[in-house]
Amino acid sequence: RIKTAGGVTWLTVPVHGSPKVPISDIRIDDTQPWRRRHWRTIEHAYRRAPGFDRVAPWLAPILLDREPFLAPLSIRFIEECCRFLGITTPLLRGGALGLEARYRSAPLSRRDATERVIFLLDTFGADTFLSGARGRTIYDAARIEAAGFRILFQDYRHPVYPQRFGPFLPYLSVVDLLMNCGAGSREILLGQRQGEGADRESNPRVRSPEGSPRENPRNPL
Repeated sequence: RIKTAGGVTWLTVPVHGSPKVPISDIRIDDTQPWRRRHWRTIEHAYRRAPGFDRVAPWLAPILLDREPFLAPLSIRFIEECCRFLGITTPLLRGGALGLEARYRSAPLSRRDATERVIFLLDTFGADTFLSGARGRTIYDAARIEAAGFRILFQDYRHPVYPQRFGPFLPYLSVVDLLMNCGAGSREILLGQRQGEGADRESNPRVRSPEGSPRENPRNPL
């Protein structure tokens, strides 16, 4: 989702395959001219934005290089965004570590989303799992804590920042933030700098299952 002069525009990647195909095996459908069309849309929307000259040189190749699989394209995008934002947290790929095979062969009493989290925490020697807010309906916090681990849920508060084309619209792609704010994007995400009309409580926090705010864990999974 990006913001153009005409409003919110979805940029989707066409793929081959079915819902049962692992994401690592999903191939991009390049019979459709989506790459240049998407880049033209981004360029038209943001070419006059403050961050365009710094973001475009690494974003354009991600879209225009003919990567045949969806996962590497997504991973490259995430890694480049992290680099631009100065995020140095190590990123580990489960497929490269053989985690799925190890999970399936582990002697577990049950196999569900909660048990997978417990398995990952134990495998990496972590003590805390940081989940998005929707995790409250997915994971059994009591089971995770009974296994000796801690689970925290993000209490996300969307930052407000300078944006083109009228009033601020939230929940767009990170591309919108990077294009509009450039080098200042990291400070906005950390709540250290306010955009026009920004909410001073915009920085994300985390909450325990009981709902009380806690400090961000140092080494969450």
